[in-house]
Amino acid sequence: MRRHSQGVSSRWRQTSPLWSEWQGQGVVSVFRFGAAYGAAIGVISALAIPLHLVSPARWKRHYGLDADKERSRARAIQFWPASRHFTRKKDHGRAEAALLARYGAEVVLSKSPLALPQDDGGAA
Repeated sequence: MRRHSQGVSSRWRQTSPLWSEWQGQGVVSVFRFGAAYGAAIGVISALAIPLHLVSPARWKRHYGLDADKERSRARAIQFWPASRHFTRKKDHGRAEAALLARYGAEVVLSKSPLALPQDDGGAA
């Protein structure tokens, strides 16, 4: 979730409803994931927080990416070259989270009435 002066917005990676992608997972694991996901959605809805589900294909297409996680890490390094958060190969998940947040700021919030106020360059 992201707090800003005009309210709260939530962006989540949309999970796949396709059972084929859950093959190999235990029934208990799938049930627990579904219960936790439903509880989170319920809390967000109860608090009237705008929720934007974004599929991985959509935000990755926005950045010209595919399923290759190393390419996602490389793109994050392009956006944030001074950051040390993406230096290791295993930082691909962190890189994808940062790219998803950037997608939310660029695309979702820019079209939302809750959009962040524009910086006026310090003019008072």
